Amino acid sequence: SGKWIVDSKGIRDSLKFLQDIYKNGYGPSLDLVLNGQASNTSAREYMPSGKLGITLDGIWITGNWKKDGVSPWPNYEKECGLAAMPTNEGQDPKTVTLAGGWGLSIPENADNKEATFDFLKHMMSKDVYLSFITNSGNICTRKDIGEMDEYTKQPFFGFATELLETAGYRPQNDKYSSVSTGIQSMVESVVSGTSIDDAVKQYASDTAAVVGEENTVKEK
Repeated sequence: SGKWIVDSKGIRDSLKFLQDIYKNGYGPSLDLVLNGQASNTSAREYMPSGKLGITLDGIWITGNWKKDGVSPWPNYEKECGLAAMPTNEGQDPKTVTLAGGWGLSIPENADNKEATFDFLKHMMSKDVYLSFITNSGNICTRKDIGEMDEYTKQPFFGFATELLETAGYRPQNDKYSSVSTGIQSMVESVVSGTSIDDAVKQYASDTAAVVGEENTVKEK
């Protein structure tokens, strides 16, 4: 429909899953996860030291652990593993992941688009791009590089790249960042004790204020 979904069974099931984690004491304390540094703390301190058993993250997390990373972790590929996120009831395509976090682009009002484009071509050239993604832990967007030994031999890269076959992609829409922030606020409110009904209602209101109520939809 091209509209933003602000209420659905999927949204509520996801929130219930997170709510159960915190109600049953399975998750970390909120002062650790709501301080703006949770991602760095979990990847750079808790995982390498064995203080964290499961983290919901992406392949880029491995960039921290490489020899020249911010938190080198020798033999990380032997001491931890990656698992695909299953669909909620095991239905096809069996796994779910999201892609499209960032990209290289030329602003509409750039002063020198030609020079910028030349720079982008340099950044995406085979040797430069291969070096960047293998050191940063990012999945490649060039099929030819994705088939190179230098890429596939990186721990977990082959597995993570295969997951792109069933990946969903973030909307290419200038409103997405604001809607995404609303999703984060909805999740934070639920794990902090707000009821799912109230959290979803607030998310629907916040999203409508950003994109217009006529551009939202509630699914049963």
